[in-house]
Amino acid sequence: MGDQLLRQVSQRLARCLRSEDLLVRWGGDEFILVISRLTTSSSVVQTCNRIIASLQPTFSIHPHHLTIGTSIGIALYPQDGPDPTTLLRHADQALYKAKKQGRSTYHFYSAAPPIEDEI
Repeated sequence: MGDQLLRQVSQRLARCLRSEDLLVRWGGDEFILVISRLTTSSSVVQTCNRIIASLQPTFSIHPHHLTIGTSIGIALYPQDGPDPTTLLRHADQALYKAKKQGRSTYHFYSAAPPIEDEI
C-alpha cells in the first residue's frame, strides 16, 4: 500500500511541474524538486501552493482512503548555497522548520539564527 501511495504522490507532484523541472524521490517519504528559472519569491510561493493543493485531496488505495501532510523546505540558488550539497542541507533545515509549523506549509531557508520565544 505504501508503494502505491508513493506512486500516486509522485504523479500528483509531476503534474505541478514543467518538463524542464526535476522530481526525485529522496528516500522514505521525501521528494526533491529542482525547479529552474523561478525568478521571484512569489513564483516559488505559487508553486508551493499548487503542490500543497494537489496533495490535499484524499488518496484512494482500494479499499482505503488516505490523507497526507505536506511540508516543503526551500533553498534558492545561489543565495542559499553555491552547490547541490549545500542547497540540500539548507532545504532540509527549512523543511524541519516547516514541519514544526504544522501540516500543509512551506518554509524558506534563512541563515539568520531563530529567535526563541521567552517563557
